Amino acid sequence: ADYAYVETITPDQLPALEDSDDLTVETLPADSWLNIVFNLRSLVLTDLRVRRAIQVALDHDAIMLAAYGEGFYDLTPELVPGAPTWYSDAGSEDFNQNNPDEARRLLEEVGYGREPLRMMTTQEVQQEYNATLTMKQQLEEVGFVVDLQVYDGATLSDKRDDETAWEMYTASASFRPDPVMRNLTVSATGWWENAEKDRMLAELQSESDYDKRFALWEQVQAMFYEDVPRLKIGNILRVLVWSSSLHEIGPTELQPEFSNAWLDR
Repeated sequence: ADYAYVETITPDQLPALEDSDDLTVETLPADSWLNIVFNLRSLVLTDLRVRRAIQVALDHDAIMLAAYGEGFYDLTPELVPGAPTWYSDAGSEDFNQNNPDEARRLLEEVGYGREPLRMMTTQEVQQEYNATLTMKQQLEEVGFVVDLQVYDGATLSDKRDDETAWEMYTASASFRPDPVMRNLTVSATGWWENAEKDRMLAELQSESDYDKRFALWEQVQAMFYEDVPRLKIGNILRVLVWSSSLHEIGPTELQPEFSNAWLDR
C-alpha cells in the first residue's frame, strides 16, 4: 500500500475498507461540527425572526444523514464537541426544532417578501455540499427563496469577507479544546454584534477559575441560540484507517502520536 495511515475518510469509503484483514478502522467521538454561518449585516437577515425561521425550519437529522451517513454524526447542542469539560445543553430547546409550521408563521409575521437567501457552498467538501442541498430543499418548503451559489473553496473564502455578497454559507467548525478559542467575536465572519456577549467573552479570556468560566460560557452558548448568529447542525464523527503493518500509534483523540510507532518491513 502507498499509505500506512489515513486520517478522516468519508463514510462511503468504509465498505471497501472494513472487511480487509490488512486494515484497522476506528471511529472516534465527535470533535467538530457542521454549521451555517449567517451574514448579520445582510438586510435579509437583520430581523431576528427571519433567522429564527431558518433555525426552526431545519431537520438536522436529515441534513446530517445526507452529508455523513448513518452512524457518523450525533445531534447535541454543545459548541465545543470533543472537550467534555465544556459540555453544556444551554439553549438546547432551540436546537434541531424541525418545526416547518412555526417557520412559516414567522415568515408571515415578518412579511418576508421572497428576497433570495444567497447560500454559498463548495463541491470540494462533498459532505458540506450534500448538506447544503438538503437545507435548500427544507428552506424552500417553508417559503424561502434560496439562491444556491457553488464556488471553488478559494473563491468562497474570498467572497465570505464581502458583507454585500451573501446571506449564509455552510462550513465545518473544527475542534477547540477551550471555548475561548471558538471565535464568536464581532470580528469573526458573520459579524455577530452583541455587547453583552463580547463582554462575557473578554471575561472568559481573562478569568482563570473553571467554575466561573463555565458559567460565563453557558451564558454565551445560550445567547448563541437566542440571537442565531449561525446554526449548529450536528457533530461530525472522525474515521481513521491504518495498515496492520503500523504499530504503537499513540492517542488519536486529538491528533495521532507517532513518536513510538514502527512499521513492519
